[in-house]
Amino acid sequence: MHKTVSDIVVTLSIACKSIYSISNPLFRPLRVYSVALGQAPYGAPDQFSFFTTDFSPAGDHREAALISPEAELLTMSTMVTTQNALYALVQFGLSACDGGIGPHWGRGVNWSCGDRDLSLKHSAGFLGFTPTGDLSSSSNVVDQLATILTAGRLSSTNRQLIEEAYSNVYSSAQGREKEALQVAQVLIITSPEFNTFNKVVTDHNKERTPTPPAEKDDNTEYKAIIHLNLFGGMDSMNMIVPDPECSGLYGDYIARRGDSLALTISELKSIDASSSNQPCSKFAVNKQLTDLADIYDQGDGLFIANIGHLQKPVDKNNYFTETKTQLFSHHTMQEESFKVDAFNLMDNTGILGRMNDILGNSMAIGQIAIDKTSVNLMGDPSLPRQVDVVRRSGVDEFYRQNVPGSSDESKRAVLRPLMRQLNSIADDTSGVHSNLWSQSFIDSQNKTETYRTLLANVNKTTAVPRNTALGVQIDMIVQLIKSREERGVNRDSFAVTMGGFDQHFSMKDGLNLLFTEINAALKGLRDELVALGVWDQVTIVMSSEFGRTITPNASGGTDHGWGGHHWVMGGSVKGGRILGWSSL
Repeated sequence: MHKTVSDIVVTLSIACKSIYSISNPLFRPLRVYSVALGQAPYGAPDQFSFFTTDFSPAGDHREAALISPEAELLTMSTMVTTQNALYALVQFGLSACDGGIGPHWGRGVNWSCGDRDLSLKHSAGFLGFTPTGDLSSSSNVVDQLATILTAGRLSSTNRQLIEEAYSNVYSSAQGREKEALQVAQVLIITSPEFNTFNKVVTDHNKERTPTPPAEKDDNTEYKAIIHLNLFGGMDSMNMIVPDPECSGLYGDYIARRGDSLALTISELKSIDASSSNQPCSKFAVNKQLTDLADIYDQGDGLFIANIGHLQKPVDKNNYFTETKTQLFSHHTMQEESFKVDAFNLMDNTGILGRMNDILGNSMAIGQIAIDKTSVNLMGDPSLPRQVDVVRRSGVDEFYRQNVPGSSDESKRAVLRPLMRQLNSIADDTSGVHSNLWSQSFIDSQNKTETYRTLLANVNKTTAVPRNTALGVQIDMIVQLIKSREERGVNRDSFAVTMGGFDQHFSMKDGLNLLFTEINAALKGLRDELVALGVWDQVTIVMSSEFGRTITPNASGGTDHGWGGHHWVMGGSVKGGRILGWSSL
């Protein structure tokens, strides 16, 4: 449905392969863009690719039960970064200049982006298309570009707008043919015809406006929930275990885990479970999570034991035939854990999204995912609320480049309203994909400036360590909580994902490293929320899509299981307890 940046970048990559090997520095910058752009050649985050195969965006798609996997990348941060990268590609070629795609040249070049003279002499590659025929004819040039970039699907209204922009630049001064060509390319790249394969019929007299925010209720105090998703199936049998003093159950744990995986006495910190109606009065937490154990002891944290997807009571003899879902599939179980809707009564909605549907009737709701959108936050598709995706490193400025060949900001500003016009209201014969693209583009452009302003004014001092990937993501959530008044929200729902938990090999050592990162990030989050005076108003839930087998495999790891243990913390949590049944 949607074109992807890989469709464009991989062409350049293939063209360069005869000159540069994959290990050449030229290709290393392409990999790091998998976070910023959502995807990149050779940059898949794991075997599951860049987006969820059955993703369905809110609005017309979900109402019509249509899926659009690539639409998962139509988020504020990814759209802005991708568009900036493509605009820079047109102007500067294959270069990191102004958010572009490619390497930084550090070889004594005074201006790493090259001279802004359209020479492209410092680029590793460039778009080499030159129109044939009469270059003064805008219809001739735009027709060739439309054939190459949209397979001739550029609508008559958008074609006319781009032709006029080309003519205005071409006729403004002698020798501006290349600049005019770049302006036309930038505008086509912005159009819904380029970004989708749908029919598009726009009316430039009908401006598409940003989705309006809800009004804040000044009489309602702020509250927030943060969901930390541990993707891959976290082996929670090495997070919380029977205490060695509970010799019978701990002995069973040791026997089943085996010496290679079981946690020994020196690797555990005891916690009191006497008020939890458990088979042991004491349990123990992995010492890599010592600070979480302290939060438990202080009464601000609890464990929920043995949670998994269940549609009806089953046993080991009939679970396979009686369960109507793929129990051991990462993405299926992640979706089930996000939806908490075993009977599909509210299909394609998440538990937090449905909660926000109700809360949104009387207060202003913020729904923010870090780096990547989350089904957990999606509610009724007929409602105008959106999930904002903010990258862990912040929000990029939209359209950094000046109009090609010019350093005049006023000329750069000329293209921005034209970009919005290209994405005007479309008629009923236009496709749902193109409408989704255009509305996402307008919303992203508008929200980007709002978030940039808010985050620029936030005090960046934080107790959250920023030396890990999770720490940086959690710190961004802290910054957003600090801006709650300026954002005008009564309730916030945050979603963040940490990967790496599919531990089929060397589980114990690998999991300990991940737990160390989690422990530091969540302790820092707690300390920061206490300092802000909102610890009692924020709840953090940490979960994974499924647990893992209690017994090891032949590779020192564990395989996909079913139920697992979850962690909840916050100043208003009635903690110091283990809920559920934790018997092996």
